[in-house]
Amino acid sequence: MEKVVQVDSTYSISSLIQRVGRSGRAEGSISELRVFTTNFWSLLQSLACWLLFQEGYIEPVPEIQKPYDLLLHQILSISKEKCGINQVELLSLLNSIPVFNGITSDEKLEILSNLIERQFLEKIGNEIILGIEGEKLVNTRDFYSVFKTERSLTVFHSGKSIGNVPQTPQIIEGENIMLSARTWKIIGVDLKANKVEVIPAQDGRKPLFIGSGGIIHPKIREKMMEIMYSDMKYELLDQEGKEKLGQVREEFKRKSILLKPSQRPYILEDRGLRVFSFTGTRINRALQFLLTLVGIQNQYDENSSSLTLNTSSESVAALLEGLPDYLPRVDDALHELLHSRPGIINFTKWGKYLPEKYQIEILKAKYYDFKGAEAWLRGYQLTE
Repeated sequence: MEKVVQVDSTYSISSLIQRVGRSGRAEGSISELRVFTTNFWSLLQSLACWLLFQEGYIEPVPEIQKPYDLLLHQILSISKEKCGINQVELLSLLNSIPVFNGITSDEKLEILSNLIERQFLEKIGNEIILGIEGEKLVNTRDFYSVFKTERSLTVFHSGKSIGNVPQTPQIIEGENIMLSARTWKIIGVDLKANKVEVIPAQDGRKPLFIGSGGIIHPKIREKMMEIMYSDMKYELLDQEGKEKLGQVREEFKRKSILLKPSQRPYILEDRGLRVFSFTGTRINRALQFLLTLVGIQNQYDENSSSLTLNTSSESVAALLEGLPDYLPRVDDALHELLHSRPGIINFTKWGKYLPEKYQIEILKAKYYDFKGAEAWLRGYQLTE
């Protein structure tokens, strides 16, 4: 049995499977796959996801060894359910839950003690009960869901509302966004009031992609690069898609780039040096973080997996080669980031209630991938 499948641009192989259905091949061949995209990079990503899916590859679910944020939620949940529980019994119960095996007993006790100190819990003798702040938190309907619902910010220009944008780490002063068919520059962000103030952008900078999207696995980006430098023709693309793929392929091949696992292309543009990392979202975030740490102005484009650096081609190789030397400073830099941009931790619903050192660990485990960035930096080779 043949069938026609119609999907929009996908963030990952998993989301593609949800739209296509896991039984596609079992039920019969798919005679037509319709993918609607808004730009070339989303087309390339969708094609890469589909080809990997046909090869039988599905990106692995990341394993978090120390889910501190879920532990905190569990502590509050048990305290609410039991209406009072002995501290030893509570810790014993937490130790019996396999998902928390990676968290040491000392770490569990430290998080518990911090909740007591901040009045989310109260300790009477050896018994733990909900505190004043804990009562406020657990007696809301939002408490029962583990995952966070995306927060929306209202955008204002000259006192007039022009629309809404999701609260993401990209929403900061000085960045450009696209809204209501115009490009705006952010001049103020008030998270307490859920407001963003903007003015018309006149600097010519490309507006950032502000959707929260998904975490793209490095394997997908590597497949995108493979497609770029092959001569393979894909009949599932319509004529316009085939022509666009051919045009971009020719543009990159004029740079005489050879396809090797360690090579990554870069091009010189008016606004700086654009490096195409062709790696995963979390590694790209870590690369951008390290570049900012050393004082290099940069702009990250998630769609094309590229970083535009305000530097010359002569210095970029030495610059990137030296970035791993700054990895020991990451924790201190993340400490400063949490103070300057506390909303960075809001991708996890319960992370903001943790002690700061555990917030830093959550950022390194879920938002950034510094180990992957180090491996990329030590194995890369830029080709112009």
